[in-house]
Amino acid sequence: MRLANVAGRTTIISEEGLIDVQTASNGAFSSSVDKAINNLDALKKSLTAYGQRKPVVVNKKTMTIEAGNGLWQAAKELGWTEIAAVFVEDDKETAHAYALMDNQSALLADWDLPNLTSILSELDGAIDM
Repeated sequence: MRLANVAGRTTIISEEGLIDVQTASNGAFSSSVDKAINNLDALKKSLTAYGQRKPVVVNKKTMTIEAGNGLWQAAKELGWTEIAAVFVEDDKETAHAYALMDNQSALLADWDLPNLTSILSELDGAIDM
């Protein structure tokens, strides 16, 4: 077990490892997965092209995914049997609050359009989302 303390908030990370995709269950906000078929297709393409680059966050007590529901669903649909996970020991309130923040915080960001245009020009169609 290790403790991560950021800005006065302590998170208990009980372990890191692999989890059987059949063992975990969708988190409280998994409905966003069901409504985002295009997102799942992009995630499956990313997993196929690059593999899994970041772990899902799983509540060790409930085996519920707190973050990474889409990644888990995409891996499952691709026939993967295991995915990397970080296990936490959050109470229900913390798990729900974190899941909301993880799902929605990216929507608050803005693109640096000139930089994005430059990067996409360099890639010249090399990615398929």
